[in-house]
Amino acid sequence: MKKQNLYIKKNNLNFFLEKIPSYLIILLPVLLVSGSFLPDLAITVCCICFLLISFKKKNFFYFKNNFFIFFIIFYIYLLISSLLSSNILFSLHSSLFFFRVILFSLCVWYLLDINEYFILKRLFYVLVFVLIFLSIDGTYQLIYKKNIFGLKLINDRVSSFFGDELIMGSFVSRIFPIFVGLFYYLKNKKNNLIFSEYFYLIITILSGYLVLISGERASLFFYILSIFFLSLMNLFRIKYLIIIITTLTIFFSFHNTTFNRMFNNTLEQIVLENKRVTFFSSVHEAHYLSAYKIFKDNIILGAGPRNFRFFCNDNKYLISKYSCTTHPHNTYIQILAETGLIGFFFICFIFFHILRESIKVFFLKHKNKFRKFYISILAMILITLWPLVPSGNFFHNWLLVIYFLPAGFYLWLKDKLNKV
Repeated sequence: MKKQNLYIKKNNLNFFLEKIPSYLIILLPVLLVSGSFLPDLAITVCCICFLLISFKKKNFFYFKNNFFIFFIIFYIYLLISSLLSSNILFSLHSSLFFFRVILFSLCVWYLLDINEYFILKRLFYVLVFVLIFLSIDGTYQLIYKKNIFGLKLINDRVSSFFGDELIMGSFVSRIFPIFVGLFYYLKNKKNNLIFSEYFYLIITILSGYLVLISGERASLFFYILSIFFLSLMNLFRIKYLIIIITTLTIFFSFHNTTFNRMFNNTLEQIVLENKRVTFFSSVHEAHYLSAYKIFKDNIILGAGPRNFRFFCNDNKYLISKYSCTTHPHNTYIQILAETGLIGFFFICFIFFHILRESIKVFFLKHKNKFRKFYISILAMILITLWPLVPSGNFFHNWLLVIYFLPAGFYLWLKDKLNKV
């Protein structure tokens, strides 16, 4: 009887350690809309549960791979860069707990291995709900200058539930490829209206619409890049591509504010009145040049993670009144300034590895059922690491969740494709 009770308790604990992180992953799109705290808490809980279950089951398979080794080396390097920086404690605030996003990716891989359909089906419905709800609330905010909770329109830019954080477009453009992958994965298993090509097209257009009304130019670029990448990989038919472009162009013609910000203002910022061309804008150019000067004085190890903000005010690195901010607004330039050439090598290696994988899957002869899902995840990682576009703070908790969520899917799908 005692043995039976111990067996039941053991199974209940395993169930508890696997179910909680599963539901947290399923709810991650909702948590990301809420801000930084809840998604960061969610991945921390996932990491703890994953470590406990791994040691309990003595299952160390997920730690014996190149991904884990690569990022653990990167993590150790970040710690060294922080410890040798001039603002050690502040820099360690980002680098010390960086390992949690590495473990989170492994946790996603493990949970998909043991409960793939349960997680992916529910994640798809949550993601669709979030995109539709953002479309409704975003439209309400666009028309009435405030959303359903009273959050006001900011400079004619829709932010919906993100409030003062103007990142709705960033969220939608970065998360959209997962919708595409989940759609094709579940379409093979279900046959109803929600998995029709028309529904797929509607959600794609809604995603583009959300990016447009957000007024985020980088996000519009990410969305367009995703669409063309997925079209190149035959995940979008040409006629659907034409419909998407036509629909969004029509919206542009009815909303002059968005058109002016996306195109006219961008052109004015890139080409100044004296006909001098800048890097995206005079503000961005000042950030980049200041970061480059910091890099030149810290070539190997950089100034330390998150330390750009302390150096940019120094007269030695000051370019103009726009030089200083919390980060240089470009991932690669930030990595160069804050982690030096060694850190820059890591990020470049990942980008070119994903490009290589994209070329390989394009010529993949065997049409594996996971192929389209894999392509979608490659698209998500590719736009995240695209070098020639302004971006957020690489060490920001919210962005790190966005960056490392597809890594878990990538590891799981890569393993599936290798077993074919």
